[in-house]
Amino acid sequence: MTHPDDLLVALEDGTIASGDRADLERHLATCARCREELTLATAARAALASVPDAEAPPGIGDPAIRRAAQSRTGTPRWQRWGGVAAGIAAAVVLLALVVPRIGSKAERPAAAGAAAEASAASPTVEHPATSIETQDANYDAQTVAGIAGAYRGKQVRYAADAAGAGDASAPAAEATGGLFDAARGCLDRASSGAGGDLVRLIRARYEGTPAYIGVYLVGPAAGQPADSVRVLVVPIGSCTTILSSAAAKL
Repeated sequence: MTHPDDLLVALEDGTIASGDRADLERHLATCARCREELTLATAARAALASVPDAEAPPGIGDPAIRRAAQSRTGTPRWQRWGGVAAGIAAAVVLLALVVPRIGSKAERPAAAGAAAEASAASPTVEHPATSIETQDANYDAQTVAGIAGAYRGKQVRYAADAAGAGDASAPAAEATGGLFDAARGCLDRASSGAGGDLVRLIRARYEGTPAYIGVYLVGPAAGQPADSVRVLVVPIGSCTTILSSAAAKL
């Protein structure tokens, strides 16, 4: 028995002529094989119709088409067409599942970038140092560089007034007075006055030597906003020696 595969396709896609439809319906009444083919075709079309629209990359169906073209000659054309449809449908389903996730991953860095920009829009405000932080710590070149590095890439604004200056949580902070002024003056002399705006003054040790550590905001020229941070270390009792220094761009 011959099977009207072309008419099955035409019936399913709605292009069958009225005369051919009557002939096909008579054939379907006596052919279980073609009835099954029509059921599969209807199910395949319904599955395709239920898949959300998605833009498929060019040539995504080519592998399925090549496989269908290589199938044995005796395979009904409807089955070959169904294999192509199934391959394309599977690819479209995959895209429908994966593309939204890819989009959400792309949006997360964008949202993180927006948050970073919002954070950068509010610069850190540094005030003039007015006290000495006394620390039981022993610094070296690496840890001094770490102080400078903590400012790297940040937006920092220097407020010339002393409001909010000083760190109430700093250990043994010594208020403005003779000792602070002497330490600040020592740092200034050691740097020949090129330090910048002092925003932090620490008394600790540097490689075992009692020392003052000054943190400065430095601008490209007088009166211009700071664009870098500089850290100076001088030994207590000597205002002519720099034990260590470090710098970082804001």
